[in-house]
Amino acid sequence: MNTQYLKYAIEVARTGSITQAADNLYIGQPSLSKAIKELEDSLGITIFKRTSKGAMPTEKGAEFLKYARAAMMQVEKMEILYRPRNPDRQELSLSIPRSSYIAQAAAEYVGQMSADQEITVNIFETSSVQVIHDVAQGSSSIGVIRYKLRDEGYFMDYLEVNGLKSERLWEYDLLATFSKKHPLSEKSQLSADMLFPHVEVTLSDETIPYITAREENRADAREDKRIAVMNRLNVLEILSEMQNAYFWGAPVPEQTLERYGLVQKSCYQEEGKCRDALVYRKKHEFSAVEKHLINKLFESRNLMTFRDGQ
Repeated sequence: MNTQYLKYAIEVARTGSITQAADNLYIGQPSLSKAIKELEDSLGITIFKRTSKGAMPTEKGAEFLKYARAAMMQVEKMEILYRPRNPDRQELSLSIPRSSYIAQAAAEYVGQMSADQEITVNIFETSSVQVIHDVAQGSSSIGVIRYKLRDEGYFMDYLEVNGLKSERLWEYDLLATFSKKHPLSEKSQLSADMLFPHVEVTLSDETIPYITAREENRADAREDKRIAVMNRLNVLEILSEMQNAYFWGAPVPEQTLERYGLVQKSCYQEEGKCRDALVYRKKHEFSAVEKHLINKLFESRNLMTFRDGQ
């Protein structure tokens, strides 16, 4: 069996999208679809069912993916064990939430890496639950998760089950983000009732451990005016173009707000306080590169804190 096909299937499952997986793998979508079909034919099962929400694993597919991930972890361990080691290699594998301040910190740090030395960097933007999976399975060495404080018990238990530890990075109130041309952009004080008539942009896969998407949706206030997307940049672009849309999220760096013509406003939302936490495997030994990146994350957080007085 072609181990490359296993990697393809795992990435499709991780993103929930053939298109996004193809982009991440730097191959054409038709080639990826063909590879998945060949893998399914060789196994005699259907791994993914195509739905309006993307590519979802079937029951047999989910079972196969467990074995595929375990197999790829062993392959990666063998590659690491037997490949020639370069002590000057700059290596980093990181999974993070779709957050502008975290992405900016990572990008700035990578930009400071020496181009004269070998660089191997993998950065994935995904949901917090998937971050935990990535770190637990070894596809990322460290990660950052985001959750509402009301859900902390679920996440702490899920980290323990997956053999991970966490360290607090930042705690903050969610802010309402929208275009400078939004009808509410000049308001000094906002309430949730004022936002209710407008269109909410959300990230479509922000799930909570042990709670199904259906259970989460029942607790949400809106379903009639909502745009759900998978990509952080899509959120920013939609907010920039759609003058009656808004997004509940973490503080965004000033330069990013300016780039997309956006503003952020405080707006009371019951149980809206969030926490970002660094996660890593128990007994993990941080490399020099990882330590420097973590320092950069805290620096970025401090700049945001000083700006907003939080």
